Amino acid sequence: MNAYISGFETVRKMLNDISKRHTKQNFTLPSLIWQTNYKLQIIAAIESYLMSHWESAELGVDIEGVESLAKATLGYFTGTHEQQIKIIDLFIKLAKNVQSKITTDAQKRAYGKTLFGVQDIKDIEAWVLTKSSELLLVNNENELLDLLWPILMIKIDHANLAKFAPIEQHITFAKTWIQGQTYVEMLDTLKKTGSYMIWGVSQRQLDQEFIIDIADGAFGYNSTLIVAAVVEVLKIHSDDIEDDFFKLMDLLQKQLKYGLPNALTISLYEIGFSDRVIAIELANAFPLFPVYKPELIREIKRNREQVGKILDRFPSYFTSVLNSL
Repeated sequence: MNAYISGFETVRKMLNDISKRHTKQNFTLPSLIWQTNYKLQIIAAIESYLMSHWESAELGVDIEGVESLAKATLGYFTGTHEQQIKIIDLFIKLAKNVQSKITTDAQKRAYGKTLFGVQDIKDIEAWVLTKSSELLLVNNENELLDLLWPILMIKIDHANLAKFAPIEQHITFAKTWIQGQTYVEMLDTLKKTGSYMIWGVSQRQLDQEFIIDIADGAFGYNSTLIVAAVVEVLKIHSDDIEDDFFKLMDLLQKQLKYGLPNALTISLYEIGFSDRVIAIELANAFPLFPVYKPELIREIKRNREQVGKILDRFPSYFTSVLNSL
């Protein structure tokens, strides 16, 4: 706990020292990192929980509010008396860490939305403050992804992405995903780049399951949390950013979430055609359909027969979606 509060560098140094002292017991650094990361994720979740409840529970006033939050957890309810004491102590220590490092209520309120703990959000904040002027100059989502990529790579915590090599092809993978390539197409593209899986001290060929896990997990989930956190940091530190920039951030976030290439495919996906292949197929067939969802639905209704012919090639569920609009 003390190492975490001191910072990730202290944690890494501690793990490195432990692995060196206990080599004979097979305390390898990778295994220690894996075990510690799981615990750090729990700590970060508690800190995020504390930040999101800071004002409503008046956590900055006294420790009673912190204790009440701790006692409301399932862990406290099911724990022994000794474990309950430790849970309360953990919450109090983390609340003090939040109080000392996230100094304003506005920051606590904003950063509590991000699902990140104190150290992660402070790292993201520091990166954003050094890159904010560059971020505001980007013209499209591809430039935005290129600029955000370093912080995404630092903060995406995903086991299989860490096994994907070479690291230079990570962004290639992400771009094939948001271009809307199918999993089969992505696998073929990445094999042609010479990419592979790290498997212990050896290498293995990429496979479909590996690709799906990274696309859906690392890009479709983890990366979107980081993009959202960048937005929250910018909103806290700048009050004169144009709406067009935040619309661009929102577009990239949804591209990463769904693996889709543009606003029309995303709108089609979100109104019920929630399959990447189908959303892209419809967008290609009707490229002039509006992006705004109410107008899009009206246009689909006007072209119900033509849309239905395309959907006939896919599972009947999607025809039922069409009929329900």
